[in-house]
Amino acid sequence: MENKKPNLLFFARDYQASLFPKLKSNLYNSYYVALTKKDKNILLNLKVDVKFCFEDFLIDNYSDIEETENELLTSFYSDRFWGKYDLITRRKLLSCQFLFWDKVLNYYKPIAVVNEVVAVENAETLYIKAKEKGIEYWAWLISAFEDKRFYWLETPFNSSLSKKVFNSKVNKESIEFSKQYLNKMSKKYERHPWIKKIKGRFD
Repeated sequence: MENKKPNLLFFARDYQASLFPKLKSNLYNSYYVALTKKDKNILLNLKVDVKFCFEDFLIDNYSDIEETENELLTSFYSDRFWGKYDLITRRKLLSCQFLFWDKVLNYYKPIAVVNEVVAVENAETLYIKAKEKGIEYWAWLISAFEDKRFYWLETPFNSSLSKKVFNSKVNKESIEFSKQYLNKMSKKYERHPWIKKIKGRFD
């Protein structure tokens, strides 16, 4: 029997529309879903095939979709972005999202979806649908340390470090690393890259 490569689904939203197409490997098939037409155009300009875009789906299906019984795990993300809409409209938009991700996941049948920490309600509906189907949701975060730049999170809802980190025994190497880091940060002209004065959020 032929051994097929697994499918990974990338939610290419905002800056990730430019980032995720760079994460290619011969170990898996990469597929991308856009949130907006702007994201979709970025992907298309990078020669990436985009079969699903939520904004397109909304335009084509909004009037025909009935409200579902699906509920969010938290209202924080929808409250951040949907405060201007009444409750009926927000529930309708949620129903559209659940149906959208159901269609996407059924089409690609990925082993995992890749996205950052949940920051918009659309990512939360993706997480809920993926969990329902037994599909892993891989959330990543950038490390504060320059030589340890990336790690996977145990939960997509916050950026807390794994319990394993705090259960690890302290060794000479970690003590030395901590001393060097604190010494660097305490110098007058050495500051953490996240708090340097920058022109804007994308700098």
